[in-house]
This record gives sequence, structure tokens and C-alpha cells, in this order.
Amino acid sequence: MTQIVENANSKQPPPLSMDELLKSDLVERENSYSGSKYFGMKGEINQLLITETAKDLGMQVNYYSKELYKVTYQGRYVLFCAKSALVSEVYRVCAQHKHLAKALLARHGVPVAEGRVFEDIESATDYFSTLDYPVAVKPATGSHGRGITTGIAAVDVFRDAWETASAKSNKIIVERHISGCDLRVNVIGGRAVSACLRIAPNVIGDGRQNIDELISAKNKKRRDNPKHRLESEYIRRTELLDINGISRETVPAEGERIWLSGVANISAGGEGVQLLDRLDNRIIQIAERAANVLSGVHYVGVDLIVPDYSTGKNCTAYVLEVNTNSATSVSVFPDFGRPIDLPKLLLEYLFSTSGPARKISYAEKDHYCSELPPVKLAEPWSYPFYTPKSRSRQNTLINLAAYKYDLKSYNISTGITGILCGDKHVLFHQSTPDVVPQIARRACLNSVLRNERLNKAGINTSLTSPDSNPGKVPSQLRKYRALVIDGQVVAALERGVAPSPDSENNNIEIHQQLFGELFRDISDLLHSDFAAIATQSVEALFNPLIAGVDIVTEDISQPLTTQYWMVSHVTCSPSLDWHYFPTYGVGRDVASALLLRLFPKLEETAPKLQHWKIKVKGKVQGIGYRKWVQRTAFRKGIVGKVLNKPDKSVEIWAQGSHTALASLLDRCAYGPQDKPRFDVDLEPLPVREYQGFGVDQSSSAPDPGSSLNE
Repeated sequence: MTQIVENANSKQPPPLSMDELLKSDLVERENSYSGSKYFGMKGEINQLLITETAKDLGMQVNYYSKELYKVTYQGRYVLFCAKSALVSEVYRVCAQHKHLAKALLARHGVPVAEGRVFEDIESATDYFSTLDYPVAVKPATGSHGRGITTGIAAVDVFRDAWETASAKSNKIIVERHISGCDLRVNVIGGRAVSACLRIAPNVIGDGRQNIDELISAKNKKRRDNPKHRLESEYIRRTELLDINGISRETVPAEGERIWLSGVANISAGGEGVQLLDRLDNRIIQIAERAANVLSGVHYVGVDLIVPDYSTGKNCTAYVLEVNTNSATSVSVFPDFGRPIDLPKLLLEYLFSTSGPARKISYAEKDHYCSELPPVKLAEPWSYPFYTPKSRSRQNTLINLAAYKYDLKSYNISTGITGILCGDKHVLFHQSTPDVVPQIARRACLNSVLRNERLNKAGINTSLTSPDSNPGKVPSQLRKYRALVIDGQVVAALERGVAPSPDSENNNIEIHQQLFGELFRDISDLLHSDFAAIATQSVEALFNPLIAGVDIVTEDISQPLTTQYWMVSHVTCSPSLDWHYFPTYGVGRDVASALLLRLFPKLEETAPKLQHWKIKVKGKVQGIGYRKWVQRTAFRKGIVGKVLNKPDKSVEIWAQGSHTALASLLDRCAYGPQDKPRFDVDLEPLPVREYQGFGVDQSSSAPDPGSSLNE
């Protein structure tokens, strides 16, 4: 198939400013699409463009549901969610939550507009009052420009904008408003292939009609574009009229342009001008850098604002958003400029020799049967002296495993964590790594599709009588969770366990409060029949690297042919803390099992332990410092002990990886108040054996040759 060739920009015309563009030949004549076959079609225009183009190229399209489908060509296939191909679920979440995307882009050095995220209007208003520049207010989640207000300079307008945004999201972004040209650059396989300048909704006076009449006339004309008609993209927002005190009954002079809204989205009534050929290379490079940050996405739409690129001296572009489901129709049906067949370019890239399309053998039956043994249990895990007082965030446990293997990590938010191993980088959302595809999550959440896929693979989704003893369904059915990583069960639990009257477990009430139910680890009892059912269930749902499979049966340690059973649910964002802190039985180090699958080289080298004695001086006693050290040590996988000393200092005996100990040492100077206030001394010691991390109530130093936890 034809390969995408790099754009030749060496002889491109000089870039245009917005004022120059509106007077240029690019917008002299609006494009005509009369005769387009898409006028007579029904459905989402962007998905139609991909599926119809695929058929025109001789590809086969098979649907799993209205939005989930597979495109096959010459022995290879690609899975789509509507207009998104092979999208990472983690990067989809980051793109959907604009503040996460901004933080991720900023970390990688991509220029973004400065701002903050708020959840209450008073804090946001106080912040706004300290600024000496206009702002934009937008919901942290959402699309199509809904809930966004720009160019805000007055408090009353700010409060109105907050109300508009808060109707779409409980988190609101307040950021610097940057005037300039609004661009959407589409990047496929790391290279920009189309660029659309978006002109905000406006009308041009004819000296006869008022603004209302001009809007109606323009909306009627927009029906001549298949994209606008099928997507109902008409001018509806006119907030700039109110801000500027202009009546809708006003009759503009002939040729006078009246701006209606500051939101330039095409779906909000904006107009698209295709101008990749006239875009400065530096702007293209910023868009490509932003797209490459989303390494798990092959097709990215990058929204930028360019303050002024009429001269080569000020060509800075700021990235506003990134989109993992960018519309292809804007490039195919621009209002002005050269149309670009973006769906064809996307399909050609996906099925190119080096493209990401998979071999058909992987999906001959819409799932594959792994050749690996169905069970490879995670290592037992325990942490004496530590009882969780709150639910552990999943990224806390991912970080815990990273410290164990001396890996570097960073947090974008409470739910987004990045792990670095050499030159390989993996981003997590909760327990989900960036290799899990969006289509797997959709299949898990959609009960109709999930059950259809499971049933097709021969897996019960309703209670079915055993082959040997059909009859009445027993009353004592139990619910189990099998955790599958990379095609193998690494841990299994019985859920909803009744408290044992003779149990010595003092944490039953805490577990009930934290998890809402009690768990028992039954990993060693799992019958191979049910292990196979768990792995096959995951494979049938597009094989996410990690998934939790809920099984209802009588006794999971017995063959499935002797009892009633069913798979009730599958999730590709399972709770790891269930397996670390079961009410009964041994915990399992499942986060380490996950990292070992993602970074196979870790199995070749055992983690190197170091042992440090840390002395903390200052007003460090009587402030809860030792308990804080214990909690911090747990999060970093450190074992040892902390104790008060007669000289009013605190002494910490800590053993773990270098990365974990260095992080603890840095935090010790801050303490529980998170303010730099303490002096810290370090003394390396020989490695020794510990169990957990204890708080010693005595003030005597432990004997280096004895166990701290006898």
C-alpha cells in the first residue's frame, strides 16, 4: 500500500496571522461538496468515513457493536472504537481529563497555558483576583467546546463562566487566556498530516439583515457541508454579544465581521481552514512532540493556540488539549482550503509494513488460546506491624513494587503514575498500564457485548447445570475473583467471606469498613479448570494485560464439570489492594508480578538492598513523627524500625532499594507537616534481615546482630 510521505515544507509560503488569513485567498471561496455520497448516509460521520474508506480500499469491516469494529486487510487486522484505532485506555483517560494531559505534556517540556484546577468557586475567584491577565475557564472533562468561556477579565463574567463550566464537570480549569489562532493539527504515527485553523463563530454584515437573521442564513448554508449536516454543527453560542453589549437585532454594516463566541470548535459553529502547507515547521514540531507524549496512541489531534506567527520571530505555539478521538471529517470536509483524505492516510499507516496492525492468526476466532500454563502465582507478601487505615491507592502499590526493583517513578496525579526502567516507560491509571487498549475496557463495561463475547468463547455468563448432576441450583454459591496478568492467574480470592467466630484476626471491622466485604486468599486452592476459564475470559475480551475475573460457583477448588458456575463480571482495572490485604490468608505481591511482565529484564537481576541508619534532629518528638515514618516506609517497601532517642532525636533503621531509601531520606527532613525543618544524618550499615517496619517504644538502639522484630 502507499506509504505516507513527509510533507515538503522547505518552499512553503510564509505563515499568516489571523487578520491576514481572513483577507487571504484561502478563505475567498467556500468549498463545495455537492454530490458527496455522505449526504445520503446516516450515522456518525467520522466513523462512516473510516469504514467507507476501508471498503473502498478493499478492506473488510466486521462489527462487534455499534461503535466497536474490526478492519481486516491482507491477513492483518486493527480494532476500532468509533474513530479511534488501537487507543491506550490510560492515554484516553489523560486526554479526556484536560488537567492530566496538561501536567503530562508540561513534564515532557511541551508548552502549555499556565493555570490551576479548582473544585470550589471561592478558591477559584480568589486565584482569579490575583491575576493581571484575562483567563479561560473550562471543565476538566468534556469535548466539543462545551462549557468553555474565554477572554474573561471581570469577576462577574468569571462567576458566570464558572457556572457554565461546572454544569459539565466538578473540576474546573482556570488558565491564562492566550489570544491568537486556534489550530487542530492531526498527527498519525508521530507525523503531522493535516492542520486546520479554526475560525470562531462569526457573521459578516450585508447592511440589510440583523445578527439573528445572519446567523440563520449561515446555519442554513452550513447544511451544504456533509460534516456540518450529519453532526448538526450549527451556530448556537453568542456569549460575546452579551459580553460586548451587542444586541441580536443590530444590523452590521456591509463587510463588518461580528464575533459571536470565543470557542472556535467546529462543532460549536466554527469554520475550518485546512492550511498544513502554510504552517511554520516549528508549530508542526510542537504538535508532533505533544502527540508523541501519548505513546500509546497512533492518531492524535493536537489543539494549539498561536499568538502571532506572521513573522518568524514569534512562532511559539501553546498546546491547549490533546485528543485521542480526533475527528477525521474536518480534514476531509474543511470549509476552506485543500481537503485531505485523512481516513485513507490513517488506514495506510496502520496497515503499512511497519504499522501496528496485528496478524490475523491472533484473532482467527476473535480470541486466542494462550500456550502458557494458566497459573503463575505472585509471590506471598506480608508487612508486619502495618494495618491499612484507608484504601491504598493503586498507584501506591505500583510505586511500592517499583521501589522494590529500584525503579524510578513519578506521579502526575493521585491516579496517574509513570514507571521508568532503562529506556522503557510505562504510564498507569490506577492499576491499568498504558498497554491496555480502550476497546478492552469498553468490552468489559458493556454487559451485552461482554456476555456475547464470553458466550462465543464457550464461557457461561449465566448459571449452568453441571454435566454430571443437572438439577436445582444450590443455595450455597460463592463468589471468587481471579487476577489475570499476561494470560496467567497470579492470585485468587474468595469474596464476601463470613467472619469466622473463632478467628483471631482483629482487623475484620477495619476490612469491612475499607472494602465493604471480607476476602480470603485461595490462590493455592484454585482448580486448573477455573484458572483456564479466567484466562480464556480475558482473552475473549481483547486480552488486556491485566484483568480481574469474577466467578460464581460452589467450590472453585473442584472441577467445573461437577458444579454450577458462571463468569459474572470482568474488569481491566482491578483492585490490587484486595490481594495485598486479604482478611484471611496470605497477601500476594501482585504489583511486582505486573511489573515483571512489563519489564521482563527485571527477572534477570535480583534487587540490591542497602541498609541505612538515619538520625533526625530537631523538635521531632511528640508530633507523630515515628508513625509517619512507618507509613512512609510502607509506601516505599522499606523494612526496619524507628525509635526515639534520649537526646530528643529520632533514629531510623531502614533497609530497601537505593531509590526507596534516598526518597525516604529526602522526606525525613520535611516530616508529617511537609515543611523543611529537620537536620538529617546518614550512616550506611551492613544488610541484615528484618520483618516489616516497627515503631520501637524504647529509646535504646537495637543490636545490629539481632532481629528488630523478635
